[in-house]
Amino acid sequence: MIKINYEECIIKIGKNEKENWNLLDNADIYDIIFHLKDTSSAYVLLEYNIKKYSIDTIPECVINECCKLLKTNSKRTININKKLPIIYDEKENIKKGKKMGQLIYDNNSKTIVN
Repeated sequence: MIKINYEECIIKIGKNEKENWNLLDNADIYDIIFHLKDTSSAYVLLEYNIKKYSIDTIPECVINECCKLLKTNSKRTININKKLPIIYDEKENIKKGKKMGQLIYDNNSKTIVN
């Protein structure tokens, strides 16, 4: 697992399916999980100060950094400059799918093209 301090937040990145699953298992309900929409990718987990931010008020630079790290740490070679749909939400709105690494997001999860 990769761990980065960024703008008063902690960003964690799973390097394989097992680490991705561990990130999800150990996440707090308000931690945010980032994943490429409709395809396999790394998981990026964002820990932030819930007294200072909400999912809607996290600085754009932090969201963009998480998206960049997601693209650069996914198994498939992804051009970091290519715009891709990335889905993200708080852990409380995400469930594990039947297959290892598969995520099921709430219908209200956010999608960003970054």
